Amino acid sequence: MSGRPKYALALFTVIGLTAGYTELRDFNEIHDRYVQQEIKAIGLLYELEGLNYREDELQKRVEAMQLDLVETEAALRSLGRVRPGEKIYRIRPIHARQ
Repeated sequence: MSGRPKYALALFTVIGLTAGYTELRDFNEIHDRYVQQEIKAIGLLYELEGLNYREDELQKRVEAMQLDLVETEAALRSLGRVRPGEKIYRIRPIHARQ
């Protein structure tokens, strides 16, 4: 009977070590995922910073366009807008007429 307690002790030791290894292994995978998400978050923060900068620049451009009537008219005409009563004449190149 003296062999059974040693066998049980060895069995429980192996089970405990296996459980510990499994937990440690899962911890490493969780840590790796955390690091990857942190890297992705930092990249998104840089992207957000760039987009905020671009938004500020575009806002300045819009404010400048509201003050500059020539620029406002050019922007509207690029969208196909015309003044009331104006006629649009489209001129095709010579080689396109044939």
